[in-house]
Amino acid sequence: MFSIVVKERLVNVRLTDKTHNEFKIACDLRGASMSSLLHQFIVRTIREEKEHSPRSFETLIEQTATTRPAVVAHPSAKEAVRRMAGFEQEIQSTRAVPVLKKKAK
Repeated sequence: MFSIVVKERLVNVRLTDKTHNEFKIACDLRGASMSSLLHQFIVRTIREEKEHSPRSFETLIEQTATTRPAVVAHPSAKEAVRRMAGFEQEIQSTRAVPVLKKKAK
């Protein structure tokens, strides 16, 4: 049985032309779209963090749910910038959370 999930968020990624072209070629060779491959990476990263730090992850989820306003689907670019500016303080406080594992370079 299949379920339909409506994706309401857009993520912008800055890349050089070379990286963009090479990623497009890699996706074509895998038979995947750029979007689907990035989505797989995001989902895998979330799963790994939940497994590695379940309590910390859930705590941050709860904090995020209580401090962020409801998501507005497809905001204009100007609205998105205004919202991001409002989250600057929250982002800085999130960075203060201790990192439990060393990130790969």
